[in-house]
Amino acid sequence: MSTATARNTNRNSDFQRIDNIEKYLGVPIVHQRITKQTCCYLIEKVQKKLAGWKANNLSLTGRITLCKSVLTIISFYTMQLTVLPKRICYDTKKICRKFIWGLEAGRGKMHHIN
Repeated sequence: MSTATARNTNRNSDFQRIDNIEKYLGVPIVHQRITKQTCCYLIEKVQKKLAGWKANNLSLTGRITLCKSVLTIISFYTMQLTVLPKRICYDTKKICRKFIWGLEAGRGKMHHIN
Protein backbone atom coordinates (compact mmCIF):
# COMPACT_ATOMS: atom_id res chain seq x y z
CA MET A 1 0.00 0.00 0.00
CA SER A 2 1.42 3.39 -0.90
CA THR A 3 1.99 5.99 1.79
CA ALA A 4 -0.63 8.35 0.35
CA THR A 5 -3.27 5.63 0.37
CA ALA A 6 -2.28 4.64 3.89
CA ARG A 7 -2.57 8.23 5.10
CA ASN A 8 -6.01 8.61 3.53
CA THR A 9 -7.20 5.34 5.04
CA ASN A 10 -5.90 6.33 8.48
CA ARG A 11 -7.50 9.77 8.27
CA ASN A 12 -10.89 8.43 7.16
CA SER A 13 -11.10 5.48 9.54
CA ASP A 14 -9.50 6.83 12.75
CA PHE A 15 -7.02 3.94 12.72
CA GLN A 16 -3.41 4.48 13.60
CA ARG A 17 -0.72 2.98 11.38
CA ILE A 18 1.99 1.08 13.22
CA ASP A 19 5.06 -0.17 11.39
CA ASN A 20 6.55 -2.21 14.22
CA ILE A 21 4.43 -4.02 16.80
CA GLU A 22 6.48 -4.50 19.95
CA LYS A 23 3.99 -6.50 22.01
CA TYR A 24 0.93 -8.58 21.27
CA LEU A 25 -1.31 -9.51 24.22
CA GLY A 26 1.52 -8.65 26.61
CA VAL A 27 4.12 -10.87 24.90
CA PRO A 28 6.93 -9.17 22.99
CA ILE A 29 7.12 -10.05 19.32
CA VAL A 30 10.72 -10.89 18.57
CA HIS A 31 12.07 -11.06 15.04
CA GLN A 32 15.41 -12.51 16.07
CA ARG A 33 16.85 -15.33 18.12
CA ILE A 34 15.27 -15.62 21.56
CA THR A 35 17.87 -15.27 24.30
CA LYS A 36 17.83 -14.89 28.06
CA GLN A 37 17.99 -11.11 27.67
CA THR A 38 14.91 -11.18 25.44
CA CYS A 39 12.88 -13.01 28.09
CA CYS A 40 14.27 -11.39 31.24
CA TYR A 41 10.96 -9.54 31.59
CA LEU A 42 9.42 -12.86 32.76
CA ILE A 43 11.81 -13.11 35.71
CA GLU A 44 11.08 -9.48 36.61
CA LYS A 45 7.33 -10.15 36.41
CA VAL A 46 7.61 -13.15 38.75
CA GLN A 47 9.75 -11.21 41.22
CA LYS A 48 7.32 -8.28 41.12
CA LYS A 49 4.43 -10.63 41.98
CA LEU A 50 6.39 -12.11 44.87
CA ALA A 51 7.26 -8.69 46.28
CA GLY A 52 3.68 -8.20 47.45
CA TRP A 53 3.26 -11.64 49.02
CA LYS A 54 4.24 -12.56 52.55
CA ALA A 55 5.46 -16.16 52.65
CA ASN A 56 5.48 -16.24 56.45
CA ASN A 57 1.71 -15.72 56.60
CA LEU A 58 0.95 -18.74 54.39
CA SER A 59 1.18 -22.42 55.12
CA LEU A 60 3.36 -24.69 52.98
CA THR A 61 0.28 -25.87 51.08
CA GLY A 62 -0.82 -22.28 50.51
CA ARG A 63 2.59 -21.29 49.13
CA ILE A 64 2.64 -24.31 46.79
CA THR A 65 -0.86 -23.55 45.51
CA LEU A 66 -0.02 -19.89 45.00
CA CYS A 67 3.13 -20.75 43.03
CA LYS A 68 1.37 -23.28 40.85
CA SER A 69 -1.63 -21.11 40.13
CA VAL A 70 0.04 -17.74 39.63
CA LEU A 71 3.81 -17.83 39.13
CA THR A 72 4.07 -20.76 36.73
CA ILE A 73 1.20 -19.46 34.61
CA ILE A 74 3.20 -16.31 33.79
CA SER A 75 5.80 -18.32 31.86
CA PHE A 76 3.24 -20.81 30.48
CA TYR A 77 1.37 -17.98 28.80
CA THR A 78 4.51 -16.89 26.96
CA MET A 79 5.38 -20.50 26.08
CA GLN A 80 2.21 -20.70 23.99
CA LEU A 81 3.80 -18.35 21.47
CA THR A 82 7.55 -18.91 21.77
CA VAL A 83 10.06 -21.45 22.99
CA LEU A 84 11.72 -20.10 26.11
CA PRO A 85 15.40 -20.62 26.86
CA LYS A 86 16.07 -23.32 29.45
CA ARG A 87 17.74 -20.79 31.74
CA ILE A 88 14.54 -18.72 32.02
CA CYS A 89 12.55 -21.83 32.97
CA TYR A 90 15.22 -22.82 35.50
CA ASP A 91 15.32 -19.34 37.06
CA THR A 92 11.52 -19.24 37.35
CA LYS A 93 11.49 -22.64 39.09
CA LYS A 94 14.31 -21.52 41.38
CA ILE A 95 12.36 -18.41 42.42
CA CYS A 96 9.28 -20.57 43.09
CA ARG A 97 11.30 -23.06 45.19
CA LYS A 98 12.76 -20.25 47.28
CA PHE A 99 9.27 -18.86 47.91
CA ILE A 100 7.78 -22.26 48.75
CA TRP A 101 10.50 -23.20 51.22
CA GLY A 102 10.70 -19.71 52.71
CA LEU A 103 14.32 -19.01 51.80
CA GLU A 104 15.51 -15.51 52.46
CA ALA A 105 18.62 -13.68 51.31
CA GLY A 106 21.61 -15.08 53.17
CA ARG A 107 19.57 -17.47 55.30
CA GLY A 108 18.49 -20.91 54.26
CA LYS A 109 15.91 -23.23 55.78
CA MET A 110 16.10 -26.96 56.03
CA HIS A 111 13.91 -28.69 53.47
CA HIS A 112 11.45 -31.29 54.73
CA ILE A 113 12.27 -33.68 51.90
CA ASN A 114 15.77 -34.93 51.29
